[in-house]
Amino acid sequence: MIGSKNSDDWNYISYQKNGREYSSLAENVSMLKISKANRNNIFCACSDTFSKSTDGGKSWKNYDSGLSNVSYVELINSNPDIIFISGTSKDGYGVISKSTDGGKSWKTIFTDLYKGSNISKISIKPDNENIILIGTERGEVLKSIDGGLSWKMTYKTAFSNKPIKFLSFDKISTQVAYFVVDGSGFYLSKNEGETFQLVGEISFDFEGNEDILNHNFNDLEQSPSRSGYYYLVNDSYIYKTEDFGFSWKNLPFVATPGSIKLYSIGIDPENSQNIFIGSSGVIYKSKNLGETWSEESFSKMDKGFVTDFEFTNKEYNEKGEVIYEGEVFVGIGKVSNGRFSIFG
Repeated sequence: MIGSKNSDDWNYISYQKNGREYSSLAENVSMLKISKANRNNIFCACSDTFSKSTDGGKSWKNYDSGLSNVSYVELINSNPDIIFISGTSKDGYGVISKSTDGGKSWKTIFTDLYKGSNISKISIKPDNENIILIGTERGEVLKSIDGGLSWKMTYKTAFSNKPIKFLSFDKISTQVAYFVVDGSGFYLSKNEGETFQLVGEISFDFEGNEDILNHNFNDLEQSPSRSGYYYLVNDSYIYKTEDFGFSWKNLPFVATPGSIKLYSIGIDPENSQNIFIGSSGVIYKSKNLGETWSEESFSKMDKGFVTDFEFTNKEYNEKGEVIYEGEVFVGIGKVSNGRFSIFG
């Protein structure tokens, strides 16, 4: 689904698989990524393949990566042909593969030592694309300083049964990296992921003495304009930190906590006042940093839920006039046999 940042108009675009066009929900797609070099290039991580669109989502081509359960895709901003994906090898190990030709061919650059453990996150340092961090489902962080040729473990949590979530470099203070562990808290690094420390346990009570450590976190986004400003959502609440995770507060929301489930959050990279929250069949939008919200329901979602937000930026002509306003791409998921699917 695609919409304007500045209005409440939304349109559905199609996804194509095995020659069949889906005008509603696609099958078992887990993530969308839009190239910063060319907004028409959209990448889809699917459970059984890796797909790419070069026309803004109107048509798609599948690429055989040799992996199943493809769950994550990361791009190199300076070279749109370089792509990283995570998935499961044929023998059941978590793998990261790299393509240097836009997805036509793939090379394995990391294989987990433990069968059945997958890669939960890939993060590339914004100002040095040779520095890469990955998180595993067993609570480990690994780092490469040579573009994925070699790896070393830099941190292991005390929770081998809980994945590293939302591992990322700060977009502005790029020496800072962070991640979250359910039931534990917010971990921070000030040296490009060489070491981490638990800085915010994110454990405080709201109405009904609800301890959020007992909840799983579903998404995290950084403010595009402020270093150390992060927004975090679990099933019922939206949290915000302005000090790199040392302290947190909850934001007011349009719905009563517990009445709906919150799945995802997106922030307009050109205007951090615009915040989007994804739920089941509903998108909530705030134009004032979460002080007030508008609600948009979608009949075509059926029982689907919003899993992902991706943004494109304004474009200008030589006179400085706006020729493209920028748009929001929304991933919509639907639970089926324990999996979910999205389309743009």
